[in-house]
Amino acid sequence: MTDGRPLGADEAPFIAAVRSGDPARFALLTERHRRELQVHCYRCSRTTRTPRT
Repeated sequence: MTDGRPLGADEAPFIAAVRSGDPARFALLTERHRRELQVHCYRCSRTTRTPRT
């Protein structure tokens, strides 16, 4: 589950960088949601195997 924090002023520069295509900033911004996303994907696919892209 996420920590429920609203986006703050300190995250605004990260969001701007993500929108401009900065993958490192995207990773930093989204890391707090990783577990929740993994659980969601598991529920959809019923597997923990990493999907091929």
